Amino acid sequence: MKKIKLLLVFFLIFTAVSVISVTNASSSTNGFLNEKTMNQGIDGSSVSNTTSLATDNDESTFVTLDTSSPYAPNKDSLWYQFSSPITVNSYRLLADYANIKIDYYDSTDTYIGSTEASLNTGTKQNVYVKNVSKVVVSNTTSWQTVKIYEFNLFPDTDTGETLLTPINIPIYNSDGSISAKSWQSRIADGSDGTGNTLSNNAYFILHLDNETTITRIYTKGQLYVERIRYDFYSDIDQKNLIQSYTPTGTGTAENKTGLSIPGVRSMKVTGLGDGHNYMTINVYGEPTIPSATPTSTPIVTPSPSPTPSPSPSPEQPSRGRAILVLTMNTGLEKEFDLTSEEITAFLNWYDSANGSVRYGIDKHDNNKGPFSKRTEYVIHDKILTFEVNEYTTE
Repeated sequence: MKKIKLLLVFFLIFTAVSVISVTNASSSTNGFLNEKTMNQGIDGSSVSNTTSLATDNDESTFVTLDTSSPYAPNKDSLWYQFSSPITVNSYRLLADYANIKIDYYDSTDTYIGSTEASLNTGTKQNVYVKNVSKVVVSNTTSWQTVKIYEFNLFPDTDTGETLLTPINIPIYNSDGSISAKSWQSRIADGSDGTGNTLSNNAYFILHLDNETTITRIYTKGQLYVERIRYDFYSDIDQKNLIQSYTPTGTGTAENKTGLSIPGVRSMKVTGLGDGHNYMTINVYGEPTIPSATPTSTPIVTPSPSPTPSPSPSPEQPSRGRAILVLTMNTGLEKEFDLTSEEITAFLNWYDSANGSVRYGIDKHDNNKGPFSKRTEYVIHDKILTFEVNEYTTE
């Protein structure tokens, strides 16, 4: 009887360990870094080691990142270069210390933004970063080594909702001039972290790719959440206001659920208080994905005479287009007939770029001539003003 009890105890322990192992392994199966080999080096630019111990879904293995002291001002880091750009909607970090910084770069190795990970418990945390080609995970402390047990990036959020506020958004002063700061949308609901001050009517604007129904707003401030206002618009240049929302109460956080604000194409977030640091501004919604226009099947009527084949039709404009008029600093005007998605992409580039950064605009079939495709490149600091004239095609 004693032998049977011992065998039963061993079986239960073995089963529990097996379940834990399977759970840990399956928690990151859709991660972009699942079992990938990462580089280890200084500031994501050198390679002193390669390892998959932080991406193997085994929480008993780890990679040690040294303190920043020996490399100051540089940092010991893990980094990975993706073969093509990805969109990150959440990340997972399991480490023995919280002072970890996650930096994101695009395909030209230009810095996009960063997350200062204050949660290191292995729980998925929401973050929205587009066009990520490289990620760098660094130990920012000068006094302690850090063990990274697991790290991964994911294409979905922890709740399945769509997070709309990206990690890096330019901030504008009340007079419309651009601030030197950029908004850092925080990593997760309820998490602490450093954020930028949004006060004295300073604001940021977010353009959405498609019409979206706003479903939830999470606001966390240093002092009072009611000192901020959300304005939602049905157009991309903030002329047609749908609804405004200001958090209520005197607490430092509010999770406003059950919202249904439809048809939103852009939003403006304005700081109403004086010097208050909003560490979390997360807006969630349900984008309306345009469905493909169904094509009718023609009814063929038999005819004794052969029917000539129709000639190819020229490119037809899709529904929801606009004429983009650029006025350059030389006084020259340039016009482009673009889809609403192309207009949104241009506005997002213009809001986030500066200096001599260039942007390519597809000229489609306009004066194509003998060429298969024509692209005109414009330089950010050469654009004086621009105008968007929307129209709808039938």
